[in-house]
Amino acid sequence: MNSVDTLTTIKDFIQKKIIEKNILMQLEETQNGPQYVNPYVEVCSLPHKNFLPQGFQVPFIVVMLDDEDDNGNENVYSIRLVFGAYGGGYYKDSNGSMTTVPDAKGYIDLLNLMDIVKQWLVTSSIINNKTVISKPYKKGMYNDENTWPYWYGYSTFSAAGVVENYLIHENLI
Repeated sequence: MNSVDTLTTIKDFIQKKIIEKNILMQLEETQNGPQYVNPYVEVCSLPHKNFLPQGFQVPFIVVMLDDEDDNGNENVYSIRLVFGAYGGGYYKDSNGSMTTVPDAKGYIDLLNLMDIVKQWLVTSSIINNKTVISKPYKKGMYNDENTWPYWYGYSTFSAAGVVENYLIHENLI
């Protein structure tokens, strides 16, 4: 499998799971109040760590290639998932009045989404008999810049194509 096939397989897997599990997250505030949608999933590349993706649909998951290691027997891809969430609310004081302190609901939503996707990937380990997901699975936050009311995080892991000869060999034993 080439890199685009691998990225597309991962994207399709995540997108299918999001729809199956009906994962809904808040869009940016509108005049009609909050609206909830499935996170948008796409194969893409964001230019740098502190990029604020104006014009992207938030929430989103971007599936991207960090690098490739071709050891002669297989291609192993370092995959990065970039997550975006919205959470533009404020904490309330003890009287129930709105404060000017931004709340962390978008941050919590982001962490929950990242944890759900991690669970799907590491428990599946082989996606559609095409792509093998390998640990370590790492995640982190893009917090070098204040991006409130948007929240961004990432996870990284390795992926490789399933070697068909290996699967045939296993059936002969």
